[in-house]
Amino acid sequence: MNRMKSFLAASLVVFALVGVATTMLGPMLPVMAAQWKLTDTQSGLLFVAQFCGGFLGAIASTSLIQRISIHLTMRAGLLIMAAGVACVPYYSAWTAAGGILLYGIGIGFATPSISVAVCEALPGHRARALNLLNLFWALGAILAPGLISRLALRSTLGLRGTLFIISAALVTAAFVIPPLRVTIGRSRSTARFNTHDLRLIIVTGLLIFIYVGVENGVAGWLPTFAQRLQGFSPERGSLLQGTFWAALLTGRLASALFIRHGREHLFLSASMVTVTLGTAALLLGRGGSWLYLPVILIGAGCAPVFPTTIAVLSQHLSSGTSEKLGWMFAAGGLGGAVLPFCIGVLSSATASLRIGMCILFLAELGMMAAHATMRRSCLDTALPAPVD
Repeated sequence: MNRMKSFLAASLVVFALVGVATTMLGPMLPVMAAQWKLTDTQSGLLFVAQFCGGFLGAIASTSLIQRISIHLTMRAGLLIMAAGVACVPYYSAWTAAGGILLYGIGIGFATPSISVAVCEALPGHRARALNLLNLFWALGAILAPGLISRLALRSTLGLRGTLFIISAALVTAAFVIPPLRVTIGRSRSTARFNTHDLRLIIVTGLLIFIYVGVENGVAGWLPTFAQRLQGFSPERGSLLQGTFWAALLTGRLASALFIRHGREHLFLSASMVTVTLGTAALLLGRGGSWLYLPVILIGAGCAPVFPTTIAVLSQHLSSGTSEKLGWMFAAGGLGGAVLPFCIGVLSSATASLRIGMCILFLAELGMMAAHATMRRSCLDTALPAPVD
């Protein structure tokens, strides 16, 4: 029992650090764009580099979890992240893009392996456990804008020194999580999807693809949106992004405390409606201080979507296929690459970031449609779900 508590505590702390690494590109983007004179399309390619790396890493993790262990996959992911982060501030935009791609691969290794380990360790409380785990991820995401704006921009450390500290912390984290016997057994590696599983995987993958794209499209472009269209300073733009992550953190805390088995789809529906309304208000708003309200709505609405969707999927998959959850993280990585890049392309084509970010609203309508299909697929299954 003590080993289990140590494992969970270490997982939460490490996931917070993963949250920092995953979201730090947004507050770094205005600095990097100014330094290397990047267009919006070129800036969008940096998101592509990170989340294509995440896509490749997540796919690879599904095999590595089976062939070696969850624990070693976690450690490899954190070390790869550390190497990538250390490469970002050197020489040129091409070097930075390579570093971003590398730490994206590490994120793709670490995120699904930690999540699968927690699911395996607490099979009867997956929705709560994953919301709690992702709550700490959001805590790290809140810290990212402050770390970049205060340490990288307003201290003697600079961007290079700040990223070196983050890299060193990732190396330390690689050796913090104690091994726990939650590794997917080799005998289960031959599990195959039945027709129901395959249908559910596809529609849930589409939902996750859209959701991660929306989350990263908002978080990644929000500082630039606030500075360019609302006249925010870099510090105030970072504060606005921090507000988004704070709202997401609060929402995940509420989800971890109050979500109950049988209510997951209700949570998801309400959350997606909230996100869509918040995005509409963000795009239509004109006053500077007004932006905080829609950003809070978007963050709170985003909060339970990813962890609750993963928990629902793991409950309804046949026995022996939960290790395939890495494909969901791969879908998320692909969405995180595609939607922010599309925002940059449309912004450059129309000379309007506001128009570019309209992609978010359309994507959220698609996300609600995907959830409705997923819900019908879950109702079709005769498999019993574990009691939360």
